[in-house]
Amino acid sequence: MIYILLGLVIIFIAYFEVFIKQKFSSKTVLGFLCVVLILFAGLRNKVGTDWNSYYEFYQLGVTNVEIGYAELNNFFRGLEIHYNIFLIILNSFSLWLMFQFFNKNSEYKIIALLIFFSDLFLYFNLSGIRQAIATSITCFAFIYANNRKYYRFFICILIAMLFHLSAIIFALAYFVPRTKLKIKHYGILLVGFLMLSLSFSFLTDFITANTQKNADVYVNALENSSNLPKLFAIGILKRVVIIIVVIYFSKSFFVNKFRHYIFNIYLFGFAFYCSTYLISPDIGVRMSSYFTIFDTIVAGNLIMALKKTSERIIIVTVFSAIAIYKLMGYMDNEYYIYNTIF
Repeated sequence: MIYILLGLVIIFIAYFEVFIKQKFSSKTVLGFLCVVLILFAGLRNKVGTDWNSYYEFYQLGVTNVEIGYAELNNFFRGLEIHYNIFLIILNSFSLWLMFQFFNKNSEYKIIALLIFFSDLFLYFNLSGIRQAIATSITCFAFIYANNRKYYRFFICILIAMLFHLSAIIFALAYFVPRTKLKIKHYGILLVGFLMLSLSFSFLTDFITANTQKNADVYVNALENSSNLPKLFAIGILKRVVIIIVVIYFSKSFFVNKFRHYIFNIYLFGFAFYCSTYLISPDIGVRMSSYFTIFDTIVAGNLIMALKKTSERIIIVTVFSAIAIYKLMGYMDNEYYIYNTIF
């Protein structure tokens, strides 16, 4: 129930932001909510599918994961800092980077946080901690990609890979077209993802090799699911909403290269998801999420593009409904029954 309650609070503030934008300090409120999420993730106890693995890492030390996380884990473990303090430190770093991502790329920041909270925050920050850090670094790296500072961008990618090797996929974001896609672009994208789909077994082995033992649990549990086609269809429907609303309001939305760029990055992630999910659900979700997380700032920019308050309210309502649906899914998951250390 705590997920729904926190989601409703963020939804209320998102509506509030739309109604009184001129008198509303989005940056300040965003910062406050990020602090709340830091404590929410940091003070949890036995919450998340990866809890046991990461807790074991901290109790015994770890060497068989990416060096960035291993060094941080072993350093703070050596200081004999309580595990939850370590979680607070990790989430402070991760959410500070996400704060910068939302703040610099969207005028309407609370809707961005709502979309993030209802999905990838719970999926990563409460479970896949290493990818939470990697994703936040790649989101921060987008600032350099947008400004064409390629050396800083690729340095950030290398740093993100120190926490999760899958971050290498986001290097492709630099080469995503920054203008309206033409027929040839769609053709190239289609051929590229068909080739990816055919060779994805190798990619799956690469990503899961030498990572925590939970990777096998993820992949086997999902791939053997009799509900896989249904889950795939639901996943497509949830992700295609942003495409539908942007296309509907395309004349208002596509007024500069920046908006073309962020939407094209999202499309790239959506195509990646569609071409890989049925082969390896967890890996497909994890890899595509580096791009589909851009729905957070696409939504904020869409609201900014619309002049009528009624249209803005419709957009907030649509994404609020999707957020509640996602949060209800986490409520039904036994691994996400929320407990604190107190």
